[in-house]
Amino acid sequence: TYGLFERDQSMARLATRTARLREIESLLLLSGVGLTAQELADTLGVERASIWRFTATRDAITAHDLFERAAARHSTGLTLEASAFPAYFRALAGSDVIAAHDAERDERTCEFTDVYLRPNGITSMLDAPIVVGGRLDGVLCLEHVGPRRTWSTDEKSFAMSAANLAALAITRHSLIASETRLRTILDSEPECV
Repeated sequence: TYGLFERDQSMARLATRTARLREIESLLLLSGVGLTAQELADTLGVERASIWRFTATRDAITAHDLFERAAARHSTGLTLEASAFPAYFRALAGSDVIAAHDAERDERTCEFTDVYLRPNGITSMLDAPIVVGGRLDGVLCLEHVGPRRTWSTDEKSFAMSAANLAALAITRHSLIASETRLRTILDSEPECV
């Protein structure tokens, strides 16, 4: 019977991994239309999901889409200064993913405890840097509320894939904006053509 139990456990792990791969595939399909924090929260079953971008001065990040599931609410504009959270910003710049199973005790995220984690009930964080053109542009954050959560390898891969999709969406948006500006210049100054 021990062999059957092991086999059942292996089958359960395989089913979980297959479900995660389907989630990643669905994200790839979503990349053409953008990626929302709500889709991220729903996919991984976290309370809070957000997409942050660096400010023009690169000394802070600002929430561009922060979704809270319980309240079914989106918000923007919250800013976190790099000077207030130096360990986190160093970790963000130097890693593929920050998987803080116990966010209050993790050396990369513990700085958030009094001002962000406890007020929002966050116990675990999974953050992936958004890199555009080889430069850190922002971060995708998945925040768990409730008992501490141990992030699986598949969930870490999911976060990295989602951050890469966000980078593609940012690049696409930037290219469209550049093309629009160029068309405006060419339309307003036909003699320079």
